[in-house]
Amino acid sequence: MRFCFNNKGITLVENIVAFAILGAVLLVVVNGISFIDNEKKVQAESYSGETIVLSLIESIRANIHLEKINPAPDPFINARTIRDLKNQLHLCWTRDGYFPRNNQDCPGRMGYSISTLTTGAAVYRGLYKVTLRVTHDTLFPNRFKNYEFIVRDP
Repeated sequence: MRFCFNNKGITLVENIVAFAILGAVLLVVVNGISFIDNEKKVQAESYSGETIVLSLIESIRANIHLEKINPAPDPFINARTIRDLKNQLHLCWTRDGYFPRNNQDCPGRMGYSISTLTTGAAVYRGLYKVTLRVTHDTLFPNRFKNYEFIVRDP
């Protein structure tokens, strides 16, 4: 019992251990905040991309009668690798929207093809199959996303 009452203060070793523990906790907290911030930026960019794709889909749907209809499948549809597809995507997209590429290099690209809807020998007049393909160098590198939907002529 007398040992407990003889402690007059904190030693230098106890101070060093306390600062080391405090430093480790602060390092973990700062790294965690940095990780969360980076993930938030990636999610915001991904959400921005999806919003732009939905905007283009709505534009195609509303103006289908003004679009060029491909009577036969073109190389755009048959492209299976990113290398084959990348030069055929004629729209650039950034966080602010999409615009024609005009031979400039941009990280996000997209393009679409519209053809008459067919199943086997049946051709459905007034229904069109739209294939939209999107790629981005940083969000999904070396691959593309494929969106297919059917649009009715008004």
